[in-house]
Amino acid sequence: MFCKFCPLFVPGAVGGINKSIPLQQLVTKPLTSYAKLLGSEKTEDLVKHSQSQYRIHATLAGSDFLRIYRKPELKILSQVNTQHAAQVRENQARLKPIVESIIFLGLQNIPLRGHRDDGCLLDDADESSVNEGNFRELLKFWVNAGDSALKDHLMNASARATYISKTVQNELIECCGKFCHRFFSA
Repeated sequence: MFCKFCPLFVPGAVGGINKSIPLQQLVTKPLTSYAKLLGSEKTEDLVKHSQSQYRIHATLAGSDFLRIYRKPELKILSQVNTQHAAQVRENQARLKPIVESIIFLGLQNIPLRGHRDDGCLLDDADESSVNEGNFRELLKFWVNAGDSALKDHLMNASARATYISKTVQNELIECCGKFCHRFFSA
């Protein structure tokens, strides 16, 4: 007979105050003699084993393992992965209209840039008469059509993280070109 948790959850199968006593009975070797199994409380093997410090720690570790096994969403790594996946989805929602605008303009053979296409896209000042270029005007159209994720991104992101600069436009055009080349050459 072995202990339910000790063989699995006692690290190194050692115990004692200094962790130097090799644990044998019920841990690395089965209990084969049942003579002291139900003896007096001081000599009973099961009582002595259940009161030992390593058994208490092994029982806690085993209980934690079973709890996480039964409900994996409680595992910290799982929670971090879930949070990371949510962040990825949020970033994709922010970038989707930007990338789709570049693809749309490219497929329609419409130039992206105009004479004034720098600075904050969504200003409070009414500059409706100023044409900021096809790309920026298309992004404004997305916002006016109700894309709240894009609006929130453009309003709250730092100026260096809006992903609408000329440099980012060129990088996205290059990425789209590589993707299309792979897609059409396959």
